Amino acid sequence: MADDSNPSGGDDLLQTEGYMRRLVLVLAVLLSCSKSSSSSSSSSSSSGDLPDAVTFPSGFMWGTATAAFQVEKGSAHSDWAKWVTLPGKIKNGDVPDAHTPDALARVDDDVKLMKGAGHNAYRFSIDWSRLYPTRAAFDADTPDPAAVAAYDAMLQKVTAAGITPYVTLMHFAVPDYLADATKPKEPQGFERAETEDLFGQFCGRIAARWGALIDLYATINEPVAVPLVGYLQGGYPPGVVFDPKRAFAYEAGEARAHAKCFDAVHAHDSKAQVGPVVHQRVFEPADPTEPDDVAAAEHLRYVNNLWFLNAIVRGDWDDDVNGTLDGPNDRKADPSLVHRADYIGVNYYTVVRGECQSSCRCFEVLYAAVALASALAMVS
Repeated sequence: MADDSNPSGGDDLLQTEGYMRRLVLVLAVLLSCSKSSSSSSSSSSSSGDLPDAVTFPSGFMWGTATAAFQVEKGSAHSDWAKWVTLPGKIKNGDVPDAHTPDALARVDDDVKLMKGAGHNAYRFSIDWSRLYPTRAAFDADTPDPAAVAAYDAMLQKVTAAGITPYVTLMHFAVPDYLADATKPKEPQGFERAETEDLFGQFCGRIAARWGALIDLYATINEPVAVPLVGYLQGGYPPGVVFDPKRAFAYEAGEARAHAKCFDAVHAHDSKAQVGPVVHQRVFEPADPTEPDDVAAAEHLRYVNNLWFLNAIVRGDWDDDVNGTLDGPNDRKADPSLVHRADYIGVNYYTVVRGECQSSCRCFEVLYAAVALASALAMVS
């Protein structure tokens, strides 16, 4: 089962009884997730309680959403830019520039499409690594002139068309001087304390430069995604498989970075509305009459849906991720974190069913189960 191409995998991981117990639960959750997908789709199609019509309040925002690395050409200075060149990471060896729609060159066309569809909002991200392609450029605050011009044009054309820009400040791709996808054993991105501070600076610079055109800011898109898929399932940079400690270290860094970004944006833009966009799922016990299944599903819900939000809304820091605040490093109403959200954005996907087998309350097991169930949902 060891994969020599995966620097974080190996026989040592498979030699412990604990790992095998965890693997059993992961597989159980995967199977339950697969079953729930088919059962939920069949039940929803037969539902007869859907309303005949739905009305929305005046000013309700209908829009389009993109991520810079997914739609812009020429993004060459992030961990994702390196990741897609590594053998076996992307299906068919596809590279972004051969397939992306080159959004920065097609703003006029996109605006026409949005207006034609009746959209009044556009969520897009400003690529940190495009604006500051090197650490020297960031330290000197000398952004790339072409990148500045491109985002200037984007914001001006979108707002001129009566479309509200909703700007994401971190949508997965981290500058390669802070995250190197070719060195997965080294600390990456928000594992590194300096990234938290630098991200706060980046957010403040965006607000200072474009605050007159932006009112809505998303700090980090789906903060649980990179820890789960990048450090447990292995499908995102840095491609680490089953390292719960590093996964939590990354999400903990994101929580602190979010708070610093929130403060920096507000320091430069008093009218700003700032919040995270989180990835939420519904977790159900495989057997609602089985107490351990109920407990497993509830803790899966806590790890995936609530831990980050509790930190940046309530300021509650659950350092051991056990769902309580009685640990030696736990904190309640931490002043550096509390009340750091003007709103909460939600991305919603699927239902996941959790089944407890053996040591199911172990944090590592539960976190890994979420990761692999999430990965299954993404490809199914």
